[in-house]
Amino acid sequence: MDRFTEEKLKNKKYRNNEEAIRRAVFLTKHKLSVKYLVKTAHISRATLYRHHQNINEIIPDYENYVLKRFQNIIHFAKKKDIKLNLVYERLLLFILAHRVIISCIFKHSNDSNLVEKMIEFLKPRIIATHTIKNDEVFKIYTKEVACIIQSWQQDGFKKEEITVTLNKILYLTQTAQIRLSPITSVQHRN
Repeated sequence: MDRFTEEKLKNKKYRNNEEAIRRAVFLTKHKLSVKYLVKTAHISRATLYRHHQNINEIIPDYENYVLKRFQNIIHFAKKKDIKLNLVYERLLLFILAHRVIISCIFKHSNDSNLVEKMIEFLKPRIIATHTIKNDEVFKIYTKEVACIIQSWQQDGFKKEEITVTLNKILYLTQTAQIRLSPITSVQHRN
């Protein structure tokens, strides 16, 4: 169930409460608890549960929200004449614009593969470049790109590092088939 419908986000009070919850989640250095969130966000328990069915759904709700927003803006990537560097630049700018919530997801989720899911949306465009020819290579490549983006996140998603991050991703893309084909061919033999 999508807890962040566009209709709810149009309501100013809902947006303000959700921002307070998000700030509280972002500020916590420990495991999330209802008591902490209610106290830090200055909201009632009822308000918290209006926004999130339970405490364990907060991070997955945020992840679904980010993925939905990302999916809505990447339709341009389906055009045949769009270059891959532009697609990745838009991905990085999207991440930069949503850095607070994405940092929050990374911080509180041990198994979040948010970036990998975002790259999966770009798969048709990446495959169309002919630098990656099979699914095994794509899976490894996706993890490599996610690692680059997470290291950018650990540096604080600095805007001035977008170009460096983009260049690292494009280098991985250009060399993926050469570097990863031997690995995937060994996996097929075993």
